[in-house]
Amino acid sequence: MLRLLLVPLALVCVLQQALAGQFTPPTNLANVIITGGTIAGANASNALISTRAGGDSSTLANRIGAWCDPVEDYGADPTGTTDSSAAINSCLAAGLQTKLPAGTFLVSSESLAFGAGSSMDCDPAAEIESAGSLALLDVTGSDASIVGCNFLKTSGSAILGAVSSDHFSWNGGSSNGFAGLFFTTTGAYAGVVQNTRQINSTGTAITEQNGAYDIQTLNNEFENNTGFGVLMTAGAHDNLSQGDWTLGNRIELVGISYTGFNNKIIGDSAAYTGDNCFSLSGSNNTITGSHAVDCAFTGISIAGDLDTASGNFALDNGQAHNPASSFYNAANTNNYSGIEINAGVGGTGDNNTVVGNTVDDDQATPTQSYAGNIAAGYANWAAATVYAAGAYVSSGGYIYMTTAGGTSGAAPGPTGTATPQTDGTVSWTYINTSPWLSAEPAGNTFGPNTLYRYKVQQFIDQTTNHANLKILGSSFGEFVSPGTTPAASTVDAGFQQKAPSWSSGISVVFGNIYYNPAGENRYEVINAGGSSTVSPTFTTGEQTLTDGVEWLWIGSGNLQPVENITGAAVSLQGPLGLVSSNQPGQTPEVFSSANSPAGIVTASPGSLYLQTNGGEGTTLYLKDSGTGTSGWDAIPPPYLIGTTGGIGGSALAAGACTSGTVAISGATTGMSVIATPITYPGDGIWWEGYISAAGTATVKVCASVSATPIASAYNARVIQ
Repeated sequence: MLRLLLVPLALVCVLQQALAGQFTPPTNLANVIITGGTIAGANASNALISTRAGGDSSTLANRIGAWCDPVEDYGADPTGTTDSSAAINSCLAAGLQTKLPAGTFLVSSESLAFGAGSSMDCDPAAEIESAGSLALLDVTGSDASIVGCNFLKTSGSAILGAVSSDHFSWNGGSSNGFAGLFFTTTGAYAGVVQNTRQINSTGTAITEQNGAYDIQTLNNEFENNTGFGVLMTAGAHDNLSQGDWTLGNRIELVGISYTGFNNKIIGDSAAYTGDNCFSLSGSNNTITGSHAVDCAFTGISIAGDLDTASGNFALDNGQAHNPASSFYNAANTNNYSGIEINAGVGGTGDNNTVVGNTVDDDQATPTQSYAGNIAAGYANWAAATVYAAGAYVSSGGYIYMTTAGGTSGAAPGPTGTATPQTDGTVSWTYINTSPWLSAEPAGNTFGPNTLYRYKVQQFIDQTTNHANLKILGSSFGEFVSPGTTPAASTVDAGFQQKAPSWSSGISVVFGNIYYNPAGENRYEVINAGGSSTVSPTFTTGEQTLTDGVEWLWIGSGNLQPVENITGAAVSLQGPLGLVSSNQPGQTPEVFSSANSPAGIVTASPGSLYLQTNGGEGTTLYLKDSGTGTSGWDAIPPPYLIGTTGGIGGSALAAGACTSGTVAISGATTGMSVIATPITYPGDGIWWEGYISAAGTATVKVCASVSATPIASAYNARVIQ
């Protein structure tokens, strides 16, 4: 605090000379206090000045006008006995960096208000405590920042705070006991929360919602939060969770709801969560390079559309089935997987890609029922059925959720995209539309992945139509065209590619599987490997032999069935290699090269060809007839796509609409259209797409209340 003191002119001259380095001032001038004005010729980098009762000395360049101490400048109480809200806010409002010293500071009467450029840097021994229902932080200005601050909720259920502005940053420190930090609007963009510890939240620790975008959570720890560590929902898009981790969150480390899109999870680590490790239910989201280990349910669950999981590692999930785990529930009979594609919680489960992942279960008694799984999806709506509040159903490929439970009425039940709809005593809210108009997952690509040990089956497709491409291990399984069901088709429990033969002196590598002809058994190397000179012959468990190689017995024989299609046990031999059959005359193969196979590649019916330089509709080919070079048919994508120009930006009255169009070759009236905004248009705005003429899709954007939709282009996906 700069205090008022009348100083004689002669003394000021002495000070000018002293600060300019012209002579050394007398020592009795050390505590002179100067108020207002300037000192001509002063050398600010060398001059020392004390402005604190405690004698705190800093150079003029670092001290004057640079920061504010709520204790010294405004009387904040560092003992936590009296409220310090006003004192801290006075510093924040002064436009200076607020430096909070060591101590306990009670904030109870008003939220800490961060305006444009407000910043607070806390001593590691400082703690800000809050009680009651007051939100602790209110961030409304751009470029606000927090460094190293620890926030503790001593009672009540208040949120940590709301961020409604751009470029907010919080680096270091912790939050304990609050109901979460919320990035609340489209105005909350380009924010960063990093290197913090988020624990004991009564809800989700960090929520990105209502169109918040470009939010990054980096290298944060999340423990014992009732909700997610990070939740991206309500139109949140283009956000990033990277390096975040947990050793015990109550549910997922990261969750993306069916309304979140274009978000990324990179290099996260989730272990011992009380639900799935990760869940993705929105569109065009990715999870890469992450670890999902020892979670109660599934490691990585994908229920969205056009989502991608690649390069991840899932191990020993399904701990709800482990009697030694705190998650054990003897009444739980659900099957859990390392990685699963499903249609649920509002997502469609369609057109996702799961590739390059590794899944294993190395427990003595495995708990992951399946290494990989494509689940059955939604239940179809049924008449005269009791539905609880929050239940999901599919009706004609449209997905609905009950807003109030009750008993459904007569057919046809809910239809179309109107919301709400009354059906008997049930009120339904329209949620989403499957691109395939299906209640179950379709159009997904699973593999190639490395799938090891499991409890029930290595991989299973539980859908009835099997309209998914399954590329297992490093090889191809069955491909079934959308909407068709192979006769008497079942998915066998096993998948193993042909393993190389073991011989004395062979160099073996961790994770690889070898076949020993001497005993006709297969074994996996489960240590560092090396030169193998001792023949493995045991037929159960694992053993370390005298040459130092540790082996796990996998099974007998060297060829395993992948799919059982009308009695033909199909076995795969090597990546993109020959696919053989036990039915004479049937030898389908898998090929990969540039250009179309038509008129070039000779193959039998059932063969597949991947065109490495193909485009939309010219990448995957199926040989459906003949034994020569003819009969190759390109498999079209399940939908056509186009992007409109900007729609919106002008005020709309309640019930009014605006629209835009996009040319989509091949689209015809009667086809369904799924429209998705590039930028969330705002609350109270809804949109839909339709084919208005051959080759033209129209996207209509409407206001439920008087509002101005944010201008955005829209992706229009046309379902063929």
